[in-house]
Amino acid sequence: MYYVGIDIAKRSHVACIINESNQLVVKPFSFVNHYEGFQKLLTKLQSLECLKEEVLIGIKATGMLFENIYRYLRSLSYYVVLLNPYQTANFERWIQWKKVKSDNIDAKMIAALLKSV
Repeated sequence: MYYVGIDIAKRSHVACIINESNQLVVKPFSFVNHYEGFQKLLTKLQSLECLKEEVLIGIKATGMLFENIYRYLRSLSYYVVLLNPYQTANFERWIQWKKVKSDNIDAKMIAALLKSV
């Protein structure tokens, strides 16, 4: 199983992928919030060489900025979970993971949250 964390922003998002062993399979990378950026994410997902059912994607639902990537991934039959920012903040405090704000760290934390559920 692979866990994909996506931190949403206005112009570009950051994603990373971890596996069952909490190993970073794909380092955090950014992609723009339109079709070309979504293709970059899709290329990374396809590089996993696994079934779509073996990929769980978590997106922090920031405003309505998540909608395009959410709909794109769902149209490709990926399983996508929308996470409330309140949930991610509570998980962050519980694991006492980060001391600074970073989109890369947020993406890793979202992937870890998915795996922990």
